[in-house]
Amino acid sequence: MTRKCSWVLMGMLLLTGTWGFAQAATPAQVPAEEAGTEKLSDAPALLMSGLFSDGAVLAADHPLAIWGLSSKGATVRVMLDSDSASTQVADDGRWRVVLPPHPASEPGQSHELRVEAQRGQQTITETRQNLVFGDLWLCAGQSNMERPISDTDGADQTAIHADDPLLRVLVVPERGLNHPARHLDSQWIIVDAAHVRDLPAIPIYFGLGLRQHVTSPIGLIVSTASGSRCEAWIEATQLRRQPQFTELFTDATAFIQSVRQRKAEKPSTSEPAEQVEQADIQDPNAELADEGITTVRLYRKRAPGVLYNGMIDPLRGLHLRGIAWYQGESNTRRPEQYSLLLTELLNNWRRTFDNNALPIAVVQLPKFDAGQEEGIDMWAQLREAQRTTCLAAEGVGLIVTLDLGDGTQRHPSLKQPVGQRLADWALSQVYGQPAAYPGPQPIEARRDGVLVRVRFEVNQSTLTTRDSQGPRMFELLDAQGAVSPVEATIDGPAVLLNVPPDFQPTAVRYAWSNNPTQANLCDTRGLPSTPFQLPVQDQH
Repeated sequence: MTRKCSWVLMGMLLLTGTWGFAQAATPAQVPAEEAGTEKLSDAPALLMSGLFSDGAVLAADHPLAIWGLSSKGATVRVMLDSDSASTQVADDGRWRVVLPPHPASEPGQSHELRVEAQRGQQTITETRQNLVFGDLWLCAGQSNMERPISDTDGADQTAIHADDPLLRVLVVPERGLNHPARHLDSQWIIVDAAHVRDLPAIPIYFGLGLRQHVTSPIGLIVSTASGSRCEAWIEATQLRRQPQFTELFTDATAFIQSVRQRKAEKPSTSEPAEQVEQADIQDPNAELADEGITTVRLYRKRAPGVLYNGMIDPLRGLHLRGIAWYQGESNTRRPEQYSLLLTELLNNWRRTFDNNALPIAVVQLPKFDAGQEEGIDMWAQLREAQRTTCLAAEGVGLIVTLDLGDGTQRHPSLKQPVGQRLADWALSQVYGQPAAYPGPQPIEARRDGVLVRVRFEVNQSTLTTRDSQGPRMFELLDAQGAVSPVEATIDGPAVLLNVPPDFQPTAVRYAWSNNPTQANLCDTRGLPSTPFQLPVQDQH
């Protein structure tokens, strides 16, 4: 049995109150299979969240919560520098203490954390070393947030310059659960040339961009699941209360029965994952753990609440500086629903981390030739849902990526610019430093004689195009849905559109396609305009 499996079983035994172990033993020294069968002493067990492993980044300038699991009835004492706090383990095995705030660590400075669990005359101690205080950032989403440095352009050059002892990353193991996880098993990694190629690219580039201007340590918590849907990252009880999400919930028993039936019909073959992917049976409260059906792994990426339970709820109690969210590819078949889902996710996560003003950046989907199965504009619709949601929500930024990649890859290899744009957003909106954010943002479209004037907000820059040609991919729509591509010219902070004769425009849109390769509007810093659709207002 691997050490990881042993730790998982240890956590389960802690929860049931059936585990004690000899005084000299530690979790790593006691095989889980032995611990479950032999009669051991009454010494307490002790399990700390992986958030507090060796090398951890702890939130600076904020009361510090430390938590974990231990034996019922034990007393836990936590010591950090000259601070200490004690608590009694609850009946469910949980313990939690809060220590006073610490300032951000200076270069070369580190801390040691000691945790003791005592029951009767028996005590066990865990020590964590090389801890620093700094800013914690959560980077979450699906595969584009997950792709490693090794899969990106410039990986070799990045590895050469990646050594930074004050930039650290913790990757949350992918887990979809029907109930909130009780423990997080992971390990902080210091970013250096030896490890960086295997680490997630966008979070690392984001962190490197921050560290060029922020002196405090940066801790990146990466929580991603490829192929996941937005609803899987939202607390299921929150979605259940709203009738517009009823379709996301169906009978999981029927799902299990359908898989069993198909397996019975073809017992000699395993069911292809592609078939299960189409099953729309998603009930996060169903008990699937004992079914032994390997094909439910897609259920655990897409059912409402399952990834929230396994990969977000275990982080509850952290003080985050902000969140970067890159997801949406798996929701493009229902783009009309995405704005509602994203709004719920923003609200849910702000409640989880007890900060209604928590800064959040949403990375907009890149261009991609999705094929006929996803329609001609489903990606465009989802991008618009991302744009309008960010516009309506306070403290939420939009990171436009339309100019990155050639449109043939669902996972563009240009990840460094995405990470840098996230860093620029954070520097500008969170740290209050000068940075290249945002790019051109449409404000309104208004009829102006034979023209439609689209006015933009341009942040300390001016409108231009990336190829010095006239703006392309502007269209006007009328009340019947007719679409007319139009010529466009730049006029200061506005784009002027020529209205065709006898055409009564009611809306204007830009780069409205799954794969708008010809879109070229940007500012003089090279930041692209977001795709958009706006109503055309009457002339003054």
